[in-house]
Amino acid sequence: MIDLKLIRDEPDLITNEVERRGMKLDVMKLIRLDGLRREYQSKFDDLRAEQKRIKDAKAGKAIKEKLKKIETDQKKVNKEFDLLYLQLPNISESDIPTDADEEVKEIGNKPKINDPKPHYEIPGIKPLIDFERGAKVSGNRFWFLKGALVDLEFALIRYAMDYYQEKGFVPMRPPSIVNEEAMFGTGFFPAEVSEIYAVEDETEKDAKKYLSGTSEVPLASYHASETLDELPVKYIGFAPVYRREAGSYGKDTKGIMRGHEFDKLELFIFSDPSKSWEAHEKLQKTAEEFWTSLGIPFRVLNICARELGAPNAKKYDIEAWLPGDNKYMEVASNSNDTDFQARRLKIKHNGEFVHTLNNTAVAIGRAIIAITENYQNDDGSVDMPQVLHEHLSFKKIEPDGTTT
Repeated sequence: MIDLKLIRDEPDLITNEVERRGMKLDVMKLIRLDGLRREYQSKFDDLRAEQKRIKDAKAGKAIKEKLKKIETDQKKVNKEFDLLYLQLPNISESDIPTDADEEVKEIGNKPKINDPKPHYEIPGIKPLIDFERGAKVSGNRFWFLKGALVDLEFALIRYAMDYYQEKGFVPMRPPSIVNEEAMFGTGFFPAEVSEIYAVEDETEKDAKKYLSGTSEVPLASYHASETLDELPVKYIGFAPVYRREAGSYGKDTKGIMRGHEFDKLELFIFSDPSKSWEAHEKLQKTAEEFWTSLGIPFRVLNICARELGAPNAKKYDIEAWLPGDNKYMEVASNSNDTDFQARRLKIKHNGEFVHTLNNTAVAIGRAIIAITENYQNDDGSVDMPQVLHEHLSFKKIEPDGTTT
């Protein structure tokens, strides 16, 4: 949420940000509605003060009617204002490109494979993903992972947990079902409402619930309406997450890249505002070291304004190289959302709103894709990264799906 003072004092800044992001939002209407809100409130306060002074019953009744009319009009204006206000994005940093992502660097060496295959065509991996029964049981874009890939998932979880706990992140197992306040508080509503599954509960008809698309939502909301004593506060949360993938029909439909349900570890930091940009760069460095330790070649992108999420002031993406698909794939996003979420969620430290940062530690399905494609061998087998050996009972998936 943007500070109202910015809207009132620097309307050009808000207008430029909306244009930079390619949004269609009437900022001048928002400013007019804000002025009207304050006018109604001033009139309401004046009439209430007059009502308290007046002793005449007839005059008091007339004021009561006026107050009722102002209150009705004020609610209507407030509703219009909130509808626009909640759509405003965060103010992006000046070093962010506007229309196209900027490649910052490439890290790691691409493997030399004679005939690289996408993960779903690698002989050793094909018998370990059951798409047919996934569709039979749950529908399109669901699947069963089997055998060694399940072991690989838990090895990734354990390795990531150990890695980031050593960096001071406290492990969390947040819920996947969240309320509407959490979705609005983190800025995912109203912008991403089409991506989120709603949950129907006959016992709580008035309490809207949703399946979270990222652990960022419950982790950010964990300290809602609280004052934090010490900063930074750092969490790593693991949970299954859910997305409708409403805008991706026909895109990456093969394999396990775009499912409706997947497991993910998310990093979340509550930071002192004066230290959040330092924390953002440190978080990025740590993430790059993590993916380097897995032996995955990748590139880093500075995401352009038009591709930023509403809460983001700046975001780096890590994209892993996929030799079988001959392309890069996003595996981690590292965002500084400054005080945008904390302002909505009312989270403070020393009298001011904290800054929030989040980063994808591991989206399990995409990590499995990156590992299997980069560690595939010409005979159809797949080696396991060295750092995962202590968490696995095998070092290789053979061409028939068995392990050695």
